[in-house]
Amino acid sequence: VDDLVGVRGRDGPSTRYTAETQVTLPTPAQLRAARTEAIPPEIMARYTGLPESVPDRVRQLAAEVAGDPSTRSPYDQARAIEQFLRQYPYSLDLLPPPEDVDIVDYFLFDLQTGFCDYYASAMVVMARAVGLPARLGVGFLQQPAGPDGAQIIRQLDAHSWAEIYFAGYGWVEF
Repeated sequence: VDDLVGVRGRDGPSTRYTAETQVTLPTPAQLRAARTEAIPPEIMARYTGLPESVPDRVRQLAAEVAGDPSTRSPYDQARAIEQFLRQYPYSLDLLPPPEDVDIVDYFLFDLQTGFCDYYASAMVVMARAVGLPARLGVGFLQQPAGPDGAQIIRQLDAHSWAEIYFAGYGWVEF
């Protein structure tokens, strides 16, 4: 992958890094006005593709849930997919999926319960199936600092989420 960025530590004294970022908080109205035609072609090419192995019924469900793109904005399509996925109960107590199944198809049509990886993967696949540039984010939920100022992150804090790209605003979490 040519866009992967990483920092590798060294043996020796620690180094302090400072990073600056600008966070935009667009309103739903601003996101509704954003159009896919204004998205850079390289973003569309990279983040709308799906393997041919994605079952047709997943693609059909995505189109049904997202609605007609001539009457629904990309933002409203993304919100419709997000709301649809919220009907499934959240659970960390799941058996491993059967081998050789498409995990998104299995989640949507058979299991119908899951945890963040299932929801985020389904959101990304369904969004891409209707032409919305989407990617999967993986990381950890931020935890409050303790009395000593230290923040402890545990495996239980692992999380994944979907992001949809909107022209003028960049990646927006869903």
